[in-house]
Amino acid sequence: AAAGTTANLEEPVWSVSVKTVGAEQQNGDGNVIPSSFQVRVRPSDDIRTLHDEIERVTGLRQGEQRLIYRGRIIQAKSLRPSQTSESEADATEQSTDEIFIKISEIKGLSDGQTI
Repeated sequence: AAAGTTANLEEPVWSVSVKTVGAEQQNGDGNVIPSSFQVRVRPSDDIRTLHDEIERVTGLRQGEQRLIYRGRIIQAKSLRPSQTSESEADATEQSTDEIFIKISEIKGLSDGQTI
């Protein structure tokens, strides 16, 4: 096995509880969406993986989901300065890239927590 594969196998898998808000709901297939369930993600996964796991259980697409943790909406993307050299970037314009946050970047979230 390659070194990268071994490191990935050793990374912990978090079990995150997801609680839905509101009255009993049905997804597009007419199935009742559970009021709470667990998903398994790795800390190094980006937020899209969490959204995908929630969609797998509920049928709700990412655009229909609002993730709230400790009273705050979790933003899926963050803006970070681009990795461009000064010669490539205009000195008067700060360039940024949209980057999906990692599960581990959600402040306070860890194995066993509820979103």
